[in-house]
Amino acid sequence: MAMRILLRFLQPSVSPWRVSGGLVAFTVAGVFILDRLPHPHAMRHQLVTQHLIDELAKAAEAYEHEHKAYPPGDGRGSSSLVRALSIQGPTNLPYVDFGTIMVDAEGSVVSFIRSGDRLNYRCPGLHNPTSFDLWCPDTSGRPDGCNNWD
Repeated sequence: MAMRILLRFLQPSVSPWRVSGGLVAFTVAGVFILDRLPHPHAMRHQLVTQHLIDELAKAAEAYEHEHKAYPPGDGRGSSSLVRALSIQGPTNLPYVDFGTIMVDAEGSVVSFIRSGDRLNYRCPGLHNPTSFDLWCPDTSGRPDGCNNWD
């Protein structure tokens, strides 16, 4: 059966436009589908932001170990976390050097995924009631797509 179909396309009576038209339609459909996938740079920015969240979570754990409480946070940005982790820890250095991390005018850590997005911090957390939640939107626009609970 497959051989008969292949021979049909090789016959001169079959218009080459019909075959290439199908190829063009397939290519256009493929480009349309690929256009809907996240851009590789956006995915890389999401991975960097997730790594940042993981590192800030470790720093908050170290802060809790020293101070017997997590930094306060209301879930509207991360400025209270930035202030708490900027103080000197047991090694006379800050828990996090925010000089290398982008911080917005309000003092919250800025997400690397999209301009204008920032990391949010809440303590106690809704997802982590015994500790804290740290999150920001991901590349697909989910408001808590990058977080410390998944």
